Amino acid sequence: MENKKMLLVIGGVLVVLLGGAGILYSRLGGSVNREILQTQAVAEGTAAGGQKASGEGQAEIGDSGETVAVDGQNGGPGSKSPGGENGGPGSGSPDGQASQAAAPDFTVQDGEDNPVKLSDMVGKPVVLNFWASWCPPCKMEMPDFQEAFTEYGDSVHFMMVNLTDGARETVDTAKKYVEDQGYTFPVYFDTGSEAAIVYGIMAVPATFFIDAEGKPVARASGAIDRETLEKGIEMVLPGDESPETEAGT
Repeated sequence: MENKKMLLVIGGVLVVLLGGAGILYSRLGGSVNREILQTQAVAEGTAAGGQKASGEGQAEIGDSGETVAVDGQNGGPGSKSPGGENGGPGSGSPDGQASQAAAPDFTVQDGEDNPVKLSDMVGKPVVLNFWASWCPPCKMEMPDFQEAFTEYGDSVHFMMVNLTDGARETVDTAKKYVEDQGYTFPVYFDTGSEAAIVYGIMAVPATFFIDAEGKPVARASGAIDRETLEKGIEMVLPGDESPETEAGT
């Protein structure tokens, strides 16, 4: 009898703990990070010391890959610190100003299975977003991206890159989700994981803001709100200067 009572008590404690953990996960997974917009300095095909791009309101997708974003910190070729101190090749002039490298290029497929490169977008700023239909934080921020596309679609390229691994996400499931939600922004499919590997994407959503010359300006890790999205767009619109320090709301 005593053993049965003990088992019931232990079972009750486990139920409470699991319930509390579920509530906490739901709250964290559905939160929006408003202080994650950071200035960006990256170099073609390089990594920033294996840093992991993760933040509040992200869904983890794996333990491999390399992050090319250095967020203004020393750590890889082409990196630049907030004070203008350079951390590797490609940094350059005597006055401490780094020569900004182009954003790493990649090829994805559009809805008609045509290859599209990031470099094809040079001439207009780019909002590059990595997402998946199984990712709750991705779904949470998408209405804001749709509104921004409606407002800025003529002057800014939106590349909504789906992590199409063929198992957890397929072209069909991604297309169905976009169609069901009525989204009209351009969706691209990373069927070979090329874009995800190049940008070291290990958690989604992740957003990169690239100027009209193809140079990275800022990035956001995790779900962002409309205000933060607007701020990123303003950083890359022609006539706007990219800040040299972290920019949070």
